[in-house]
Amino acid sequence: MQVIEPFGTPLRITNFKLSHDEIDADMLAGNGAALPQPAAMLRKSALLQVGGYRHDYPYSEDVDLFLRLAEVGQLANLPDVLVKYRLHNGSANWQHWQKQLENKPLMLAETYRRRGQPVPEIPTFTNYWDREPADRYVNWVWLALKDRNLPAARKHAYSALRLAPFRQSTWRAAFCAMRGY
Repeated sequence: MQVIEPFGTPLRITNFKLSHDEIDADMLAGNGAALPQPAAMLRKSALLQVGGYRHDYPYSEDVDLFLRLAEVGQLANLPDVLVKYRLHNGSANWQHWQKQLENKPLMLAETYRRRGQPVPEIPTFTNYWDREPADRYVNWVWLALKDRNLPAARKHAYSALRLAPFRQSTWRAAFCAMRGY
């Protein structure tokens, strides 16, 4: 996937693991994004076999599904960019990251039990989404400037100033966005 910010500035190309064993190990380590849902293609028979999406883990249904699919077939990622994935403050990941963090140890423990394996000590997880909104906008200012996307940089600078008008980092980003570099 190519990750983009709200106005389309590319942020990065994801570098997902490709093989089933790597993806499954990554998911069992708590990386719910090891298999990105927006680009997923599934066999209907496998989906029906595992019971499809469940609502046991709100805002984490995709990760739960992929953990169960790993038990009945092979998971894989392609090295090609197939999707542009837009980050924005209204997404479920931004809005419900706390619930997703709460779900993670529960899903992993259930997965280990379902697979007949001892449940290891599950670490405490942190999340990229746990950032002040103004900090997200400032980060997007710098990324938009790097991409020479001045309209996006200026929009993000305005949003950052609205949220954190007394921060030096916000004013520095805004100044650079207005200046154009």
